[in-house]
Amino acid sequence: PNQYVIRLFMAGFLGHAVIFACGVAGLCLSLNVDVIRAFDMGVLPFIASTIVKIAVAMLAGVPLLAYVRRVVEI
Repeated sequence: PNQYVIRLFMAGFLGHAVIFACGVAGLCLSLNVDVIRAFDMGVLPFIASTIVKIAVAMLAGVPLLAYVRRVVEI
Protein backbone atom coordinates (compact mmCIF):
# COMPACT_ATOMS: atom_id res chain seq x y z
CA PRO A 1 0.00 0.00 0.00
CA ASN A 2 2.85 2.44 0.62
CA GLN A 3 3.84 2.27 -3.06
CA TYR A 4 0.32 3.22 -4.08
CA VAL A 5 0.23 6.17 -1.72
CA ILE A 6 3.54 7.51 -2.99
CA ARG A 7 2.54 7.03 -6.62
CA LEU A 8 -0.84 8.68 -6.13
CA PHE A 9 0.76 11.60 -4.32
CA MET A 10 3.37 12.06 -7.04
CA ALA A 11 0.76 11.85 -9.78
CA GLY A 12 -1.41 14.43 -8.06
CA PHE A 13 1.51 16.70 -7.29
CA LEU A 14 3.00 16.54 -10.79
CA GLY A 15 -0.37 17.00 -12.45
CA HIS A 16 -1.10 20.10 -10.40
CA ALA A 17 2.43 21.41 -10.94
CA VAL A 18 1.88 21.28 -14.71
CA ILE A 19 -1.47 23.04 -14.38
CA PHE A 20 -0.01 25.72 -12.11
CA ALA A 21 2.97 26.22 -14.45
CA CYS A 22 0.64 26.80 -17.39
CA GLY A 23 -1.41 29.21 -15.28
CA VAL A 24 1.66 31.16 -14.21
CA ALA A 25 2.86 31.37 -17.82
CA GLY A 26 -0.57 32.58 -18.89
CA LEU A 27 -0.63 35.24 -16.19
CA CYS A 28 2.86 36.40 -17.15
CA LEU A 29 1.83 36.80 -20.78
CA SER A 30 -1.65 38.21 -20.33
CA LEU A 31 -0.99 40.58 -17.42
CA ASN A 32 2.63 41.38 -18.29
CA VAL A 33 3.88 40.55 -14.78
CA ASP A 34 7.01 38.74 -13.65
CA VAL A 35 7.04 35.09 -12.60
CA ILE A 36 7.11 35.87 -8.87
CA ARG A 37 4.03 38.10 -9.10
CA ALA A 38 2.22 35.56 -11.30
CA PHE A 39 3.08 32.81 -8.79
CA ASP A 40 1.72 34.96 -5.95
CA MET A 41 -1.49 35.58 -7.88
CA GLY A 42 -2.03 32.20 -9.52
CA VAL A 43 -0.57 29.57 -7.20
CA LEU A 44 -0.40 30.74 -3.60
CA PRO A 45 -4.17 31.24 -3.16
CA PHE A 46 -4.80 27.66 -4.27
CA ILE A 47 -2.10 25.70 -2.44
CA ALA A 48 -4.23 24.77 0.59
CA SER A 49 -7.16 23.54 -1.50
CA THR A 50 -4.81 21.63 -3.78
CA ILE A 51 -3.25 19.82 -0.82
CA VAL A 52 -6.72 18.89 0.44
CA LYS A 53 -7.74 17.73 -3.03
CA ILE A 54 -4.66 15.52 -3.38
CA ALA A 55 -5.20 14.08 0.11
CA VAL A 56 -8.84 13.23 -0.64
CA ALA A 57 -7.83 11.64 -3.93
CA MET A 58 -5.21 9.56 -2.14
CA LEU A 59 -7.66 8.47 0.56
CA ALA A 60 -10.17 7.41 -2.08
CA GLY A 61 -7.60 6.17 -4.56
CA VAL A 62 -5.75 3.64 -2.42
CA PRO A 63 -8.82 1.50 -1.58
CA LEU A 64 -10.18 1.95 -5.09
CA LEU A 65 -6.91 0.81 -6.64
CA ALA A 66 -6.79 -2.20 -4.30
CA TYR A 67 -10.37 -3.09 -5.28
CA VAL A 68 -9.66 -2.80 -9.01
CA ARG A 69 -6.54 -4.93 -8.70
CA ARG A 70 -8.51 -7.58 -6.80
CA VAL A 71 -11.35 -7.61 -9.35
CA VAL A 72 -9.01 -7.75 -12.34
CA GLU A 73 -7.05 -10.68 -10.90
CA ILE A 74 -10.21 -12.77 -10.40
